[in-house]
Amino acid sequence: MYKRILINFIVILFLCISAIAFGIYNTAKTEYYNVMETRLIETAQLIRLDIQTVEDFQSIKNQRKFEHFSEVTNSRLTIVSKDGQVHFDSEADSSTMKNHSNRPEIQGALNGTATMSTRFSDSLDVNMMYVAIPIEIDGEIIGAIRNSIPLHTLKNVTNALINDMAISIFVTLMIGSLIFYILIKNIVKPLKATTDFARKISEGNYKKRLSMIRDDEIGSLAESLNNMAKRLEYSFAKLSERNFQLESVLSNVKNGIVATDDKEQIILINEGAIQMLNLSNMEDVKGKNILTAFRIYDLYEKIKNFDYNEHDLNIFEYQFKEKILSIYVKQIYYSNSIKTGFLIVIQDITQIRKYENLRKDFVANVTHELKTPITSIKGFIETLTSGGIEDENIKIKFYNIIDSETNRLIHLVEDILTLSGLDSQTTITQSEQELVNVMAYMDSIYSLMEKLAEDKDISLSIQIDEELKEVPFNSNHFKQLMINLIDNAIKYNKNGGCVIVKMYMKESNAIIEVQDDGIGIPKRDLPRIFERFYRVDKGRSRQAGGTGLGLAIVKHIVQVNNSTIRVESIVDKGTTFFVEIPLNTEDA
Repeated sequence: MYKRILINFIVILFLCISAIAFGIYNTAKTEYYNVMETRLIETAQLIRLDIQTVEDFQSIKNQRKFEHFSEVTNSRLTIVSKDGQVHFDSEADSSTMKNHSNRPEIQGALNGTATMSTRFSDSLDVNMMYVAIPIEIDGEIIGAIRNSIPLHTLKNVTNALINDMAISIFVTLMIGSLIFYILIKNIVKPLKATTDFARKISEGNYKKRLSMIRDDEIGSLAESLNNMAKRLEYSFAKLSERNFQLESVLSNVKNGIVATDDKEQIILINEGAIQMLNLSNMEDVKGKNILTAFRIYDLYEKIKNFDYNEHDLNIFEYQFKEKILSIYVKQIYYSNSIKTGFLIVIQDITQIRKYENLRKDFVANVTHELKTPITSIKGFIETLTSGGIEDENIKIKFYNIIDSETNRLIHLVEDILTLSGLDSQTTITQSEQELVNVMAYMDSIYSLMEKLAEDKDISLSIQIDEELKEVPFNSNHFKQLMINLIDNAIKYNKNGGCVIVKMYMKESNAIIEVQDDGIGIPKRDLPRIFERFYRVDKGRSRQAGGTGLGLAIVKHIVQVNNSTIRVESIVDKGTTFFVEIPLNTEDA
């Protein structure tokens, strides 16, 4: 910027100075020529004073003083008669010179007028300036006096003038350029700083400030820009804060949220939508049409073809691969009239639908499981109260059946309540867990289960590693877990079988094995044995007194205590349950 302005200034200054110098040169040259012409005329007039008579004119060629006068004045002196004959010349032999009657200056002088002329001299072979005046005696012009100088003398003077003027122009240009450079620098420097400042603002640097103190328009501009930067900094800080809050809210919302413009191009999408629709990342889909981004045509059709004029909200469920999505679509309007896009909220209801189905199945199973013993109890009571049975043995049998079905009903209700409590319970943290004394609890559990095992002639063995003294577990849950697993192993075992409980440490975990050599579980049923009311052999299960909830309770107990369970089984060989409890080895 400095260079461009400075070059333009130098060119303009040069043209102006050159024009002025050219005018001065022409004026000076003309004036100098006029001065020289006047000087030649005055010199000639001095010579004419010595010619007062015709005799004086005729004796000129014998007078040496004219030659001396020519040398003193550094000019060429020529005296010509009326007929053009040269009487005297200070530079050449007059006798050899041509007639001068045709010379312009001579013609003018013989006509009574002082005349000036410039031309090439054949005698001296140079360009000359000639001035001639008439010689008049007694009212009659008898000749002319011509005075002349070489033009190169004048040219030397004009060349010296040109050199002086060129030097003056150069010096003026240098001084003017320096002064202008200093002035323009003082103007351009703050302008450049202001430009850089404006560029920084356009790049988003709102903290920068201009530190110039001036009382002119540039100072006012700097102050205005500083104020603008402050306002922009505040506005963008607020905007960034709101964007951060919005992004924080959107990123922490589990539901998917998508906003589009009026051309259905995505302008906002959160991580929830990315995950639900299996998209790559936010940056790849922003700015794209929802059809191009989602690549789900039937979903796009449901969003696009809905009559939003008749219904304010478009709600539908969509099966996307293994997910069930509930999608809410609402048009966004500006000033309640201009459509600006869509707001799409996506909710993954897969688990909700799964739990609804489980609840329906559970309610149906509970109803069925409750209905069977209640119907049985009701039938036997009606039979007994009708008075149709006199045999006491049959009455006792019926009473025993009623008692058995009542106990079964009680166990079923207890298991349902236990399972309901586990469903509502969150995972127990390590700080909330108790340290269960393994040996003491297993002695108590053995005492409870020993009678049940003896009734079926089953050998019950408990083997505990001496290193394993305590496990981090809820004590009530631990007792329920072991009772359910051992009870299950005894119920579905054969008479004369055995049940072995092993407890030991493996790396940083406590391992519990409950092994039986009973009927086993078919491979196809293994994935479902922890489901509620699932029975491998329904008839045998009811006969054994099972409610169908024991292993479901076991699974929930294990989960809420940060543990895992798995099962291995071979039909007619037996089944082994493995429970793995993470523990702190310092506490074990």
